[in-house]
Amino acid sequence: MAQCKKCRKKGFFLHLDKNGVCDSCAESIRQRALEKARESERQLEEMKRKRQEVDRIVDEQLKRLNNAREEYEKTEEYDKLIAVYEDVFSAPTPWNAASHKLRLVGYYQKCKQWDKAWALLNAILLAYPDEVFRVRRAQYRQLKDEKKYNEALKMYLLYKYNDCKSITCWPDVKEREYNSFLKEAQSLAKKAKLDINAVPELADIFIELVESPRSSEATALKKFKAWYTKIAK
Repeated sequence: MAQCKKCRKKGFFLHLDKNGVCDSCAESIRQRALEKARESERQLEEMKRKRQEVDRIVDEQLKRLNNAREEYEKTEEYDKLIAVYEDVFSAPTPWNAASHKLRLVGYYQKCKQWDKAWALLNAILLAYPDEVFRVRRAQYRQLKDEKKYNEALKMYLLYKYNDCKSITCWPDVKEREYNSFLKEAQSLAKKAKLDINAVPELADIFIELVESPRSSEATALKKFKAWYTKIAK
């Protein structure tokens, strides 16, 4: 006696397909398969629609930023540039906007809108941790422009640490980077009224941080604090 594997119905004259299910169950299975296929197709269409909408938004945002730079950058109308950039960034950017946000930081700094620049730099660091080198560089330059030379010196250490940590041919550039660091650090220390004779020790700390596989920004800050406390007495 034939028996359906799905509904367990039995009968001498019950017709089963090659999978061992009756006609009724086979139809039910077919309908479910069709519905599943239709749902997959609907999902694909929805994904395609959303992707097209994202692409449209990206194109619109980038076009506005590029047009604003073409129109206002040469004439140094930074207030107008800032207004466009802020409006674009008031909405989410479904693309890597780090470089453009760093441009906005630059416009803030040109207009001496220090607080806005600093807040945006911190936001960039949180959203794009891979941009730490560029963020620290911008922070160091801003502190220097604000004549906050003590803080600029600390940020310069973080900037150069992140800059040099990724250099693959370090032995070839070590001496050059050491001398470059020493020269700028001495200049900052002099402006901060610190003992420039203590700066070579900071340069040695910089080299040590770059060459240590376990170093981090936290390590750099700790070592800077110890060095600064010693010479600021």
